[in-house]
Amino acid sequence: MITPATPSSSAALQRLLDAADTVTHILEALTGEQLVADVVYQRPATAPPDDPLGVGAGRPLTERLAVLRGRRSGRAFVRARSLFSRERLLEPVRLRLARSTDPIGRILTEQGASVRREPLGPDDGGRGRSVGAVTEAEGQVVWSRSYLLLVDDRPTFLVHEDFLDSLLAADLGR
Repeated sequence: MITPATPSSSAALQRLLDAADTVTHILEALTGEQLVADVVYQRPATAPPDDPLGVGAGRPLTERLAVLRGRRSGRAFVRARSLFSRERLLEPVRLRLARSTDPIGRILTEQGASVRREPLGPDDGGRGRSVGAVTEAEGQVVWSRSYLLLVDDRPTFLVHEDFLDSLLAADLGR
């Protein structure tokens, strides 16, 4: 589900919302700089009773909150909350998620995984709802979206992304 907070006529930003490519790749092309994942937390969780990933209620999952920032500028572009099944990821992916500042999209692509998004509609029960407030230093949310990320055709990540107003400035500067 895509939820605009403010209208934008930016063609480049609209492509971001519609593209099948990873958010990491698109944002790097849009901003002109490599992104890093500033991981706020990555902690154990359990699958809820409605189990959006189909792993089974109560099964172990991992919850991650990260801010995607420009490596050079340090500007925050996206805040992403993910709930994912470590069991459905290859060991090299699990290790990089735990130890590196690489965004999820880059890790999956470099490991050769096939990825596909399935947007969640407004009836997702709030599963993708944003967690925590965006600080003034990070910027204002201009739109949000939630989706399932299928890795090798298996639902592996439940993702909610808050796109920040710094993207508008990056877009206008191009």
